[in-house]
Amino acid sequence: MIKFTAIRSPQFDSTALRFELIKEMGLFQKEVVAEFKITTRYWKRGRPEFTAPMSTTKGNSEVSVTVSTDNDLFHYLDKGVPGRTVTPDPVNPMVIKGTYTAKSVPGVLYPNYFGGEVYDGSYARVTEPFYWGGIEARDFSGQIAEMYSTGEKSLSVRLQAVLDHSASKVWSGSGS
Repeated sequence: MIKFTAIRSPQFDSTALRFELIKEMGLFQKEVVAEFKITTRYWKRGRPEFTAPMSTTKGNSEVSVTVSTDNDLFHYLDKGVPGRTVTPDPVNPMVIKGTYTAKSVPGVLYPNYFGGEVYDGSYARVTEPFYWGGIEARDFSGQIAEMYSTGEKSLSVRLQAVLDHSASKVWSGSGS
């Protein structure tokens, strides 16, 4: 049987380490929210507000950041809307304005400034049922989660770097 005894260095400052870890988590939180804001930067109205509270598991062994918004339009674009048949009211026909080009496309995280709200000036009165193709999911949430879950941008890698930096200060004798 092998026994280990932890020897705590007098130069180790757990309060400073905790402060550095919280600071890094705050930076991570701001970066993730900024990525979500980029997806809607060209919206002219109804731009969503994003919140990203941090949460920890029991014993503080796991930290997570959950980004959320209550903006329905963002959710429709992010998750998509299935197509359906639209039946207009025969008394009050629908008016559909010209053509529209989306600012974002599925699989591309950042929007295109030149897309969107391009009307050719034409319109049509619709009285017959027609099929509306829906909105293809843009999957902003999935793309951002993938970008920040692996590699050097991931929270675990960044927190490990803070721990490594703190340990190197203790081992080099420079203190905290």
